[in-house]
Amino acid sequence: MCERRKRLITILLEVLDKDRKGFVELDDIRNTYNPKNHPDILAGKRTEDEVLAEFLDNLQYHFSLLKSDKEQENTKINFYEFLAFFNYTT
Repeated sequence: MCERRKRLITILLEVLDKDRKGFVELDDIRNTYNPKNHPDILAGKRTEDEVLAEFLDNLQYHFSLLKSDKEQENTKINFYEFLAFFNYTT
């Protein structure tokens, strides 16, 4: 992953991590992420709820592949996991 993309993902995590604990939870993302400028929404193809749901589903699926059943109870996503998700999805 190029440094520019890594910096952008770092900024995104900082925005989502409002309490500065070094991780975000799915609920943090659900309450903060605003997909209104997503190309599919602007084109009228999908709603904001659909884009948000897809993003959260992709995150949950990605981490379900990486974590054991017990670890999946933990919905906290740290910087390295967040970075790995965006590295994996591109």
